[in-house]
Order: sequence, then structure tokens, then C-alpha cells
Amino acid sequence: MREALRIGMVLATAMTAGGCTVGRYRSQPLGPVPYTLAFREARTVFCQYFSVAEEDQAKGKIVGRVKLVDTGPRRLLGPVPGREKATMRIREKGSNVIAEVRVEVERQDVAAVRALQPVTVYDELPTQSPLLESGALSPDQDQAWTGAGRNEAVERAMLRDLVERIAARRQATP
Repeated sequence: MREALRIGMVLATAMTAGGCTVGRYRSQPLGPVPYTLAFREARTVFCQYFSVAEEDQAKGKIVGRVKLVDTGPRRLLGPVPGREKATMRIREKGSNVIAEVRVEVERQDVAAVRALQPVTVYDELPTQSPLLESGALSPDQDQAWTGAGRNEAVERAMLRDLVERIAARRQATP
């Protein structure tokens, strides 16, 4: 019984200190703070990392504009452009407020990659190339993005900054 209690306390401490992943969001309890204060501080922290595309305090959601990043070199074709999309949610659960954040990373799938795909149909005879099948009328239409995971380091940093700001507000308010 004591061992189970110890394990439970260690897990609770680890989740509170470093955040935990709920579904596809990284979650961090902020404690019993006013919702409006938590949302205001969350927006301030969010703006340090991303520009805000839309926000809704009633729903507790902040969505960032797409930010272009370098996702590193691809083996044959050199560097591949990438982008990050961020969303932060603030919600109340009982008397506590919980912050959740997700930063998705996507890589651009270019026509050169699609052109290397095999050109076959059910009878193994060549047909139109993938380049001809998905020919775009403009460069913007030619962009295709594929998921490349999440930027968990930025998620953790955002939640850590938010917790620090909330803690500073608590100490400043008597």
C-alpha cells in the first residue's frame, strides 16, 4: 500500500512539474487561479512564441498564425521548408484552471518528391505521371504539407513560462 502511494505521488509530481500529454495536447494544471487572469497570461506567453491569428476567451482557445521553420535537410533534395501551427486552450476543471498547448510541425511535400513516386495502375502499365495528375495552376496550389510530428520542446517552454507568470502574479497579489 505504501509503495503504491509513493508511486502515485511521484507520478503526480512528474505530471505537475513537466506537464502531461492529454490526447494531442500537452497539459499543465495552473491551480486555483481566476480564469480571466489565466487566459490573459496565456495570451501574453503565446505572443512570445507565435503571432495570434484568432482567440476566443469564451471558448478558451488561442490559435496562432503559421510560422515558417527549417525542418532540416532531406536526404536527396536538400533542406525542406517546414511550418509550425500552434493552439493553446485554457479550461476550468472544478476550481482549477488547466492550460493545454499543441505545436504541430509540418514539412512541405514538393512536386519533385511526388514525381519520384511509381507510375503504375492495376495492370502495371504506365499512365500519367504524378506530376501531370496533380499539376497546379499556381505555386500556392502546388503546396502540400505532411505532418512531421510535434515540437514538444516549445510546448514545454510555453507551459513553463505560463506557470512562472502565474506564480509571479500570485506572489505579487497579497
